[in-house]
Amino acid sequence: MSLFLVILPLFHIPIKGSLFISTMSRNLAQAPMLAILILMPIIFLSGAWTPPDAMPVGLRQAMYLSPLYYFIEMSYGILLKGAGLPVLWDSLLNLALLGSGIFAVGLCRFRRQFYW
Repeated sequence: MSLFLVILPLFHIPIKGSLFISTMSRNLAQAPMLAILILMPIIFLSGAWTPPDAMPVGLRQAMYLSPLYYFIEMSYGILLKGAGLPVLWDSLLNLALLGSGIFAVGLCRFRRQFYW
């Protein structure tokens, strides 16, 4: 949604792939390697494969930095429990804050590429 409401109207360029990963990589060969380095911890810390109760305390706290954790939490709430927005608002807020933070870092790095 932010790509269509912010990036495309402001910069008028087509965007393919992740803005954050593409600003971190120097060439096309580095992008998949960086994607693996960024996405694998997000997947492992999501709680999809290992329940949060089985994780050590440090990993359980790092799990709150994974946007996939909040997505899975909301998906389980909607699909298995039939929960609505009044129950899931905190997960949605945390997911929106993480997404906004990652988007802001990617946008700052994207702009810096043109000014340096």
